[in-house]
Amino acid sequence: MKKLLLTIACATPFILFAQQQTKPAPQIMKPATPFLQAEKTENKADTIISKDPNDPSREYIRILNFKGVLTEQGYMKNGRKDGVWREYVNGNGILSKLTEYNMGRKNGASISFSVIGQATVDETFVNDTLQGKRTTYLSNGRIKNTENYLNGQLTGEKKSFYEDTKIQEEALYKNGVRHGLSKWYKQNGKPSLEYNYVEGDLQGPAKEYDDNGVLKREGNYVANNEEGEWKVYQDSVLQKKVIYKAGQILREIPVKK
Repeated sequence: MKKLLLTIACATPFILFAQQQTKPAPQIMKPATPFLQAEKTENKADTIISKDPNDPSREYIRILNFKGVLTEQGYMKNGRKDGVWREYVNGNGILSKLTEYNMGRKNGASISFSVIGQATVDETFVNDTLQGKRTTYLSNGRIKNTENYLNGQLTGEKKSFYEDTKIQEEALYKNGVRHGLSKWYKQNGKPSLEYNYVEGDLQGPAKEYDDNGVLKREGNYVANNEEGEWKVYQDSVLQKKVIYKAGQILREIPVKK
């Protein structure tokens, strides 16, 4: 269905204009495509409603701003959004979003676009709730983030990327918070940080690296605080050990050369 939405996006003109009618529409012949060309039978407060002659419960809605420029359009069934809805940048009519609905709820793909027509967000909803893979894009069209959702909560692997496509972050989530190993990388591809989380709190082994990706500090966290023995390195050589209790330094032990 996402391929269908992208096809619709490409086929939809960037600028669409709709004029409010101040008098009843003249009698016209039944069009070949009744949903898109149906006679305008209602015109209220910048909203044009086109009745479906084959289904009394179904209408095609076009919403205009105060200048008469189209801002949103799509089908409604029994007074609720149904099928693909298009949204436009207010004031210039440029397509900004395509969303699938079923009986008033988001169901299916939802794709957002920049002012130059490039996808910025690609996500999926089930009964108004984020579900499955969600991808965001940089202005150059490359991927910025990939995420996974379960019942609206960020769950599983998340990846973030620099503009040159190099990995910036890898992390695991559960119920919307970090849970498991998170890794960060410098733009040169070298490691920067490695932390472990349990339900959003720092818990377990941790490693920190210098600008060259060389280990400079390692130890353990308990409830977001350094705990126990931490080792400090310089140019890969162990310099000292630092003993922590609940994030507070108890003592430092130099390493004999």
